[in-house]
Amino acid sequence: MKNAANIFDGEGYRTRLANLIYLRLMTRKWIGYADILADDNKGSTANDYRYNRSYNAIYGELKKAFMDVRKAIRRVEGDNAIEEDGCGRSGKRFRYVGKVADPP
Repeated sequence: MKNAANIFDGEGYRTRLANLIYLRLMTRKWIGYADILADDNKGSTANDYRYNRSYNAIYGELKKAFMDVRKAIRRVEGDNAIEEDGCGRSGKRFRYVGKVADPP
C-alpha cells in the first residue's frame, strides 16, 4: 500500500489519478469520479463516464487514489477540509474547503 505522503510521486496509474484529483480539488469546485476519468482521457467528457459501467476495471484504482489524496489533505487540514455529497459512482462528489492553498 502506498503512503499518502508519497502518492504524488511516481509513474504509475494510481499516481497519475492522484495528481489529477488533487489538481481538481484545489479549484474548490465539486468534482466526481467521472470528472477525473474525463481528465485522464483527453477528448472525453464527464458524461461519457457518469452512467457508464464499462470503467469497472479502473474504478477500484480511482477510489483508492481518491482515498489517498483525501488522507494526505486531511493529515494537514483536518477532517472537515473536504466536503462529500451524494452516493454511488454517478452521484458522489467532493469539494476542498480547507484554508491552506497547497496542503500536502
